[in-house]
Amino acid sequence: MEHDSSIRTLSITPGSWGHKKFKLRNRYKHLSDADLQYVPGEESALLQRLSQRLGLSMPEVVRIVTEI
Repeated sequence: MEHDSSIRTLSITPGSWGHKKFKLRNRYKHLSDADLQYVPGEESALLQRLSQRLGLSMPEVVRIVTEI
């Protein structure tokens, strides 16, 4: 359940996502446009995709997205 609270505290604004997406793509070259597609209000779907593609836990993905 830890990842549920992490998702609720993660806030992605459409204006900031373009910058984060650029940095994520540079760091993880195998991520596709589909992997990085962000729809406001569907943060959990984005984080689940990234978790699967990166082979990381949800808390790790939340930390990366928050810090990048």
